[in-house]
Amino acid sequence: MDDDKQVQDNKRQPHYLITSIALIGTMTFAYFNRAKEPNWYIFVLTLLMASALLMIQYIFPGKLKAWLLIANNFLKPKVESLKNLFRKKKFYGIVAFAVIATVGTMYFLHIQKYNNAETYLKRGDTYYNLNRFVRAIVEYDQAIVADPNRAEAYYSRGMAYYKLEQHDRAIADFDQAIRLDPSRAEAYFYRGDAYYDVDQNKRAIADFDQAIRLDPGRAEAYFYRGDAYYDPV
Repeated sequence: MDDDKQVQDNKRQPHYLITSIALIGTMTFAYFNRAKEPNWYIFVLTLLMASALLMIQYIFPGKLKAWLLIANNFLKPKVESLKNLFRKKKFYGIVAFAVIATVGTMYFLHIQKYNNAETYLKRGDTYYNLNRFVRAIVEYDQAIVADPNRAEAYYSRGMAYYKLEQHDRAIADFDQAIRLDPSRAEAYFYRGDAYYDVDQNKRAIADFDQAIRLDPGRAEAYFYRGDAYYDPV
């Protein structure tokens, strides 16, 4: 009976190959459609690992099981040592493990959040450059949800609202962008322009002043400020 089982383990089984090819196909599809899903790389990595294991099982029948046994024999003493640590109530070890796990998790979540926001932001910029401002706003909304402290996302959404002549919303987003990044000269300039368009010229002048202070080489800021001085409201 054991001999029959060993023969079966060492026999190449076609379904391993077929499943692996299917996984590779799915992985390829996911890669080329990665722009639609910010977490694509996690999915692709999972499929890659699964297909690699299946290919190993197909090319080297029985080897995978042997390798798993080796890994088990290698890890078992370490697991037992960890259990002994817990049994002896060496709380400093437990605390150290908890701290490392927490810091690692927080770092991963931070990177994940940044990557998600970056993906939505770039996609929003693409729609913006195509003059599809409403669609761009949807993407900027998602970028802000992913990372509410990203000044660039508020500024970009404000620009999209500005292009749609939704001045109140544009001003609100420029407010947020300036709060998060007070050195962003263009946010002051376009908020000033939005104020100018709704006849709040004194506020516009104050923003043009700040834009010029931060970026003295911005010629249009001088022009718009002069225009606002000509007819202050």
